[in-house]
Amino acid sequence: MNKKLIPLLLTISLIGCKTTEEAVTSGNKLNIDNHIEASNLIQLASYYELTPNHLLITNSGIDLVNSLELKSSEYGSAGALKNQVAEQLYKQAAELEPNNLNHKFSLAFAQVVNNKAEDAIETYDTILAIDSDNTDALSLKALYAHAVKKNKISSDNITKLQAVNVDSADLVTTLINTVDQISSQKVIDDYEQINLKSYKQPVIWIFGHALDADGTANSILNARLDMVIALAKKHPHSKIMVTGGVPKQGNTEARVMRETLAAAGIDASRVIIEDRSTDTVQNVTFGLPLLSEHKPDAVVLISSPFHLPRAASVFKMHALVNDFDVEVLTLASLDNDSNPYATYAPNKTMSDKDYLDIFRDTSRAVGFFAYPPIKQ
Repeated sequence: MNKKLIPLLLTISLIGCKTTEEAVTSGNKLNIDNHIEASNLIQLASYYELTPNHLLITNSGIDLVNSLELKSSEYGSAGALKNQVAEQLYKQAAELEPNNLNHKFSLAFAQVVNNKAEDAIETYDTILAIDSDNTDALSLKALYAHAVKKNKISSDNITKLQAVNVDSADLVTTLINTVDQISSQKVIDDYEQINLKSYKQPVIWIFGHALDADGTANSILNARLDMVIALAKKHPHSKIMVTGGVPKQGNTEARVMRETLAAAGIDASRVIIEDRSTDTVQNVTFGLPLLSEHKPDAVVLISSPFHLPRAASVFKMHALVNDFDVEVLTLASLDNDSNPYATYAPNKTMSDKDYLDIFRDTSRAVGFFAYPPIKQ
């Protein structure tokens, strides 16, 4: 590790050591110095995961980026830059403590976030070299191998997984089938094609989108809201779930959506609010318990075409592992007329990265390892 980072790490936070069992696999001696340094690296990665803009505006953040030989101008945003920083810090931690599987899992997830699935597969191999029956490593390797169309590697790992944990093998198979089925569906973008009359307690679920800097809805979120309002007025017996936190100027996405619905004449008693989430997985994991209180028999998921396959996959799989049985429909709000997404399949309009991101988020939604602090 670059020696310039040591004082920087210590100024960010003081970290206590984990137990020996947490730090290394059994039978390996704990190197205290390496463990403290690796723990600081992990904490630093978590810090910038929560406050990515600090990489660009603080001296410590700028020094860190420079020490890792990254160029902030190459990544377009603080969010993209912090993903690269996280990968490098987890890599250093894994090198310091090569038998610590948590570091390796964190590194692999960061590699997936950075669209390096094949690197992640190699990292899972290093985990399996230490623990050949590791259920999460076998599962995640199978999922991401499928995501990058290495189907033999995927099927071989599912076969190995069946010998270790049948339930996990079944879950991985179901997840793959669910993602592929949703990703190949014809997109419905006309609310008139959604008929909720046969359902007694339907819910219209709208996924939030980042607000503008002044705390108002942007064109993407407004397009989703227009679709919700039209469908809600067509089916006045439906309730509406609004999801999304990330406050700007004191407003959260969910609150802005609630106010827009109220201005359109939607009664407040119909609206269910989830305003703590910061991403798609949290939209679902925080929103589903609120939804379950209303015992819906159908849910219409509304989002943009690029986002809908990921959102629907996350919803369906999280509902499955939580024994929440409900009919799921999807409705796309077109962000602009030039991109209608007649179909949205991996070999057609969906990019390879979009397809990979579906597996990334859906694996989190069912409980597989993701790096701190976003591990569910």
